[in-house]
Amino acid sequence: MQGHVRQRGKDSWELRVYIGRDATTKRARYKTRTFKGSKRDADRAMRAFLAEVDRGVISEGTFGELLERWFEVASTTRDWSPKGIAETRRIIDTRLGALSPIALDKLRTPIIDRYYAQLRTHGGACGHRPRQLHDGDLCEAGPPLSTSTVRRIHAVIHSALEQAVAWDMLMFNPASKASPGRIDSPEITSPEVDEVLKLIAAARETDPDFAVYLVVSAVTGARRGEICALRWSDFDSNEATVRFARAISIGTEGPVERQKPKTRSSVRTVALDATTTSILDAHRARCAEQALACGVPLPKSAFVFSDEADGSAPWRPDSTTRRFGTLRKRCGLDGSIHLHSLRHFVVTTLLNAGVELPEVAGRVGHGGGGRTTLAVYSHFKPARDRHAAAYLGQLLAVPEGGDF
Repeated sequence: MQGHVRQRGKDSWELRVYIGRDATTKRARYKTRTFKGSKRDADRAMRAFLAEVDRGVISEGTFGELLERWFEVASTTRDWSPKGIAETRRIIDTRLGALSPIALDKLRTPIIDRYYAQLRTHGGACGHRPRQLHDGDLCEAGPPLSTSTVRRIHAVIHSALEQAVAWDMLMFNPASKASPGRIDSPEITSPEVDEVLKLIAAARETDPDFAVYLVVSAVTGARRGEICALRWSDFDSNEATVRFARAISIGTEGPVERQKPKTRSSVRTVALDATTTSILDAHRARCAEQALACGVPLPKSAFVFSDEADGSAPWRPDSTTRRFGTLRKRCGLDGSIHLHSLRHFVVTTLLNAGVELPEVAGRVGHGGGGRTTLAVYSHFKPARDRHAAAYLGQLLAVPEGGDF
């Protein structure tokens, strides 16, 4: 690795190290550092500087300082949802305290790997306060974290270190070759038709508005945040359609209506059946009566699901999950069924009914023309597979009494 010392003034020196060529412009790139002292001390500092660069570190500072700088920039310039910003902030504050004091030139792949291993075994309580390394221990004792949680933590670490490379603070990303653990595809649980009907019937008795929410979820397959963001202007009773174009996320300051959807395919207009249309019409009439009783109008911009008389504030997505959990327990249903399971119910029911994959994907807002749907739900097509088997068997059947 090349480097040289250049005098800038009396007892002032510039340490200059070649760090390669820019991948785009092909121009030579250098890292410089100013040093005050004698020529002999400058030469000694130059050797230390070269050693740092050789280890991949070309900037001083700790990993915690990098995290804060990266988060400040990324949370304001990238297309993160409010929920994504809040989750990243939570990970930094509660999970990365053990790594934060470590200098960038000391944070290597083996340390990160050991950190992940300890999180998966006994590191659930790590990060609540900074701790220095001690006998290989990176985490305080606590409940083990799932591999999926460790991978979310890894995503934050990797992104921050990748930004450090882009900022010329590191030559390479030590998290790139780290192993947060392999995560198997989760087993999808789809409720049966009678279970969905049982949930809706139970909700009608004690929580009619939530019963309407469940009907919309079980018919459209929309995400909970999308349903919470529905306004009456999105519902067309004459055309029997509903349009999903926004979502409610929980940010650091509470619920936020996100105008830009999760993906381009998330903006969609979904057809409704006559029964669901009537249910929504009745729900709107009930909301209008409640608004009138409170002396306020119900505008078209009102949220379909709101606890405010004028529909000015939407339901929180997390509150719908809690309501569903309470309802499920009251119905005595299996704990593996969650609110998101209604989305699975729509996809699996339609696939088994023979509805074409692109139509199913379009209804639930999956991208890629159905590639996402196929990847997640490929094992949920028993009825179609049985039909295919019967069809092929019929084509190849040996005539009665035939013999091979």
